[in-house]
Amino acid sequence: MHQMLDLLSRQPAASLSEFYTQPGHEISEQQLQQWWQECQNTIQHPDLATFFQPGQYDRVWNEVAIQYLHQGKTVFGIIDRLLIKEDTVTIIDYKTHPYVNAQNIDSIARSYAMQMQLYREGAKLLWPDHQVESRLLFTSITTAYTI
Repeated sequence: MHQMLDLLSRQPAASLSEFYTQPGHEISEQQLQQWWQECQNTIQHPDLATFFQPGQYDRVWNEVAIQYLHQGKTVFGIIDRLLIKEDTVTIIDYKTHPYVNAQNIDSIARSYAMQMQLYREGAKLLWPDHQVESRLLFTSITTAYTI
């Protein structure tokens, strides 16, 4: 699903057949169609669409590798989507858990607090004069959770 969101964020009119022809897909067509629809719903959802509209931001990157030293240890991660507008950096991390819902989203989100803190710290090293914010984007319930 991350690859689908990446493709759709760059080519909103892309079709599943364009994605399916890329090498390395050994998933059933039915599963791919279900994921594709979930990705379409995410990108088109009124509360989330601005994260996927390139004209809304000065700079946009997908799948950004980040690596730095934190308290003598190497931190490495992949930020799913990184957006810059004026003096604000927004980190988006996709979460494709099918079992998340309104009752458990807080506890699930808390389990990613350290990951997102480390991403924010890494982004702050790159853009020290910017405000850095982060969101977990839960695709199954089309919700961006600020963390």
